[in-house]
Amino acid sequence: MVTLVWGTHALPLYWELLDHVGNSNLRTQKRVLKIALKLLKHYPTLVIGDREFHSPKLAEWLDQQGVYFALRQKKDFHFQPHPGDEYQVLKDQGFKPGMSQFYVGIRGNKGDGLGPFNLAVYWKRKYRKKGPKDPWYILTNLPTLKQTLKIYRCRWGIEIRQPQYPHSHLPLYAEVA
Repeated sequence: MVTLVWGTHALPLYWELLDHVGNSNLRTQKRVLKIALKLLKHYPTLVIGDREFHSPKLAEWLDQQGVYFALRQKKDFHFQPHPGDEYQVLKDQGFKPGMSQFYVGIRGNKGDGLGPFNLAVYWKRKYRKKGPKDPWYILTNLPTLKQTLKIYRCRWGIEIRQPQYPHSHLPLYAEVA
């Protein structure tokens, strides 16, 4: 589902029911997004995606379309922090609750060298021994950690406003700024 977020309103723009359980593939994601992006071609557009949409290939395609994006990555994402550096795995970086970091100009997909992108890492601190068990790893073309986190937080409001849709059909959003 692609949802248009405008202020505090979330309006479904386009959706398809998958003929299988589980994640959609890159081809399906691009097909659905092309339809929605055509409707939004005269507006600055931002795509927010959860871990189903973790593909750096999708990020590169969105960047080529002139679309801003914030796509949550899985903890086994391989990235190159600086040209010439070895590729590293996110889960091996030693992040702990309360930490955040913003990498600028990274390359993703070991072997493909896709990018450059920015990578925001944020792990909400624990409060009274409660908190998320994993950090957010967000691949983006937005310029700052603060902006990336502010945008990605919008995703949670969208899901809360649309509880009638099954979660498996809800992971992709387009926001017009």
